[in-house]
Amino acid sequence: MRPSPRRMKVLNLGRGVDWPLRYHNSVIAKMLNDIRIIGWGNLDREDDGAGILVARRLVQLGVPALSCTGEALALVDAWKGASDVIIVDAAVTGAPLGTIRLWNIESTDLPSPLSANSHGFGLAEALTLASTLGQLPARLRFFGIEAAKFGFGSDVSPEVVAAVERAARQIAAEFKHLL
Repeated sequence: MRPSPRRMKVLNLGRGVDWPLRYHNSVIAKMLNDIRIIGWGNLDREDDGAGILVARRLVQLGVPALSCTGEALALVDAWKGASDVIIVDAAVTGAPLGTIRLWNIESTDLPSPLSANSHGFGLAEALTLASTLGQLPARLRFFGIEAAKFGFGSDVSPEVVAAVERAARQIAAEFKHLL
């Protein structure tokens, strides 16, 4: 089952990136220059929607978050200009379903492939592209939610639904601490 977040007006920033319209003020403008939280995924591919669901839950908790449904270039565009980036996506690492793992991209080698996604290219490709373009943020963290189902449909595993809530609350607490 998929949580049913209420519909919100969004500004489409292109290439599959949406930004909630209610986040347009000076505090958020400063935040956009420094911190970017991006939920990456595909709501039509079962557990692969985990990152988008976290972004939507963060918005409900009052934390600005982007939803990105595009491929590697869309992800790089979404973090462009930010110095501190948090990406949330489904991952397959062999951990129990619904496990949340955090990788600090500065200091930890990513397992390959980190994300089993339907984006076409994964995080490793986005990092390579960003490095080539000179657009790597100073700090990049990846929250991976262990997922299992990537077929067509919107039926998210119950363990992933629970992990979405835990990840959103963890990220929200950290974000609010930074302000």
